[in-house]
Amino acid sequence: MPQDQINIRPAAAADAGAVFRIHASAGGSIPWLDAEECREHLEWIAGLGNPTIVAELDGEVVGSMDVWWGQDVPELGRSLDVSMIDVRADRQRRGVGRAMIGHACKLAESNGCDCVSVRADPAAGGFYEKMGFTPRLTLRDLSIAPDAVTMPAGFSLDPVKLSSLAIPPGGWFRVGRILHPRQRWRDMLALEAEPPLWGDSGQRRPAVSAFLVAGPDSGEPAVAVYRLGHWANDASKAELCLWSGRSDRPELLACVAHASTLGVRELSAFCYGGQADTLAEAGAARTGTENVLYRPCW
Repeated sequence: MPQDQINIRPAAAADAGAVFRIHASAGGSIPWLDAEECREHLEWIAGLGNPTIVAELDGEVVGSMDVWWGQDVPELGRSLDVSMIDVRADRQRRGVGRAMIGHACKLAESNGCDCVSVRADPAAGGFYEKMGFTPRLTLRDLSIAPDAVTMPAGFSLDPVKLSSLAIPPGGWFRVGRILHPRQRWRDMLALEAEPPLWGDSGQRRPAVSAFLVAGPDSGEPAVAVYRLGHWANDASKAELCLWSGRSDRPELLACVAHASTLGVRELSAFCYGGQADTLAEAGAARTGTENVLYRPCW
């Protein structure tokens, strides 16, 4: 039997319809409302220098993958993160996903990355393990009341515009999946530049508040971004994104306590290791757990 011919290439705007159908066939949530919105995404991400990758099987686009690379959390170093990958439902088990992951690994090596990372659903863990991936981080999705935390001595948070800053090293996120720091930074910049609609209110209001965080022994200032709950039309809920180059995150409790000054009563954060333990000791409730797998580039 002849082997399937798989071709991997950067996506073009003309691939938008095929890419939209790939994700629609997967049965989960679709990232875009329609093919036109998908085309805008393809053009946007290509303009950032890391275009969406598509896989052709016998000349037909049947697979799509988004990747981001750059400095990641300290435990991952410089990583290439596979943030989104899907194969059209009727073309699965033909080696398309394996070919795209193989391409991601080559991209990582050519861009000087330490590893390739992916947030894998439990059902897909076996696929990635066969590709050489192993568990690296266990993320805990935690929710905490900021007014239950006392501001540590010696910390200050000064308002700042993200548009005035270069992306700092490191990152830690609370989102539906782990996102590469570069990707999350771009998302927050977009929210800052164009405030979103709040729930069903039809009104646009600021949805992000950013601060430079300095402490008595924290080295370079970290950057904390509070993503206020515009999706629920409720500013008393927020997600915390913290860019810090230190794995011990000395700024963590200060950022949590500061949220109460913004009127936030419920703060969410994805964290891991010692940071998760710190929030748990402060009374945070766990709402979920996810695993990040990685494959070293050496």
